[in-house]
Amino acid sequence: MANTPTTMLRALHETAEALAPGAPILYRWAAEELQARGAPHAGWASHALALVLHATVALPDAARFAPEILGLLRAMAPHPQVAWLATSALRDYLLPGDRWAVPVLVDAVRGRGPLAPAPAIEALGVVGDPAAIPPLLDVVGRPGHLLAPVAALALGRLGAHEAVPALLALLGRARESAVVTALGLLRASEAAPVLRAMLPALLGGVGARYLGRGGADDALLVAVAQAIGRIGGEDAAAVLRPLLARGHSPVAVAAADALTRLGDAGGVALLRAHAHEWEAARRLAQLDLPDGAAAMRTCYRADPRFWPRGATRDVRGRQQLLRALGYAGEEDDLLFLAWVAAHDDERTELGWTLAEEARRAARRIALRGAPRATPHAPHAAPRGDAPTVVHLTHAWTAPSG
Repeated sequence: MANTPTTMLRALHETAEALAPGAPILYRWAAEELQARGAPHAGWASHALALVLHATVALPDAARFAPEILGLLRAMAPHPQVAWLATSALRDYLLPGDRWAVPVLVDAVRGRGPLAPAPAIEALGVVGDPAAIPPLLDVVGRPGHLLAPVAALALGRLGAHEAVPALLALLGRARESAVVTALGLLRASEAAPVLRAMLPALLGGVGARYLGRGGADDALLVAVAQAIGRIGGEDAAAVLRPLLARGHSPVAVAAADALTRLGDAGGVALLRAHAHEWEAARRLAQLDLPDGAAAMRTCYRADPRFWPRGATRDVRGRQQLLRALGYAGEEDDLLFLAWVAAHDDERTELGWTLAEEARRAARRIALRGAPRATPHAPHAAPRGDAPTVVHLTHAWTAPSG
């Protein structure tokens, strides 16, 4: 980056004006740093480098500035205190197909370079390049590696079916919900007997009395139910139905969700009873049930900590929901994201609106060709510049009840 990046400066200004005319916004702050300091280099203050990196990666056409972004990362090497912030920006804003970022992310997985390994692994799961599979398998295969569950989940998101034996071996060493989720994402039929064998111990063990209270066993049982729903099989529904009896718990909601993915409507009533909870409302909306859109709109706006007293979920809480969908959402979430894009103009602390966050999430889902959340769906649709324009149905345009 020997010259002042005038093209990048112009892009930051134009994006700021397009999204927030005259208002404080991350893009404008970064442009001011570039104007005041010139070309970024290692002598810049760490916060200024992090600010410009964050804004550049967040640009809608960030791939056009790949050389500048990689140069910023090199300049940040002497500033390890912002490594996590820089890597988190890549995880949050990279798009499927951004292969230019893979080498620096793989370096982080191997303990080299300026980036933090955990969010780098998550970012590799977003980008979707098969070149990331061998280094992630190395992490999964190393006994005791603290980031093995994170790498497992990234492999699941990459669709790395060759990783199934390594994931099963890892599950044998450590019962981690992320590993179970990865096997479910891969629809690994080889994992079905192992997952079903885990249920009696989880349901009858010492921690069984605490199921439904958010403990480790609870999270693992939720992941097992979801994975069984994705993998399927002749007796999958019969295995899941007893979990509906867990009552008011995430386990029951996960089982109900899983049953609908198998084409079994037995869990719909329970989902409706939990429609104030995000996962239940989301599944009802994905199923395009008459009350699903209303439940999702209400759940998005309402703070679950104060339900049913009507407190509003704050901007940061809604932003986190939208980012989670951008990371792990399905094509059946696009209608909800289109509704947010059309209705939620509250500004985030970065200056752009939640509508823009929704558009980002929708673009990520469309680009990666996420599978539809319907029974017997294909593993993935072709990746490409899929349009993210979605026409809202009557259920989404009708007033909330």
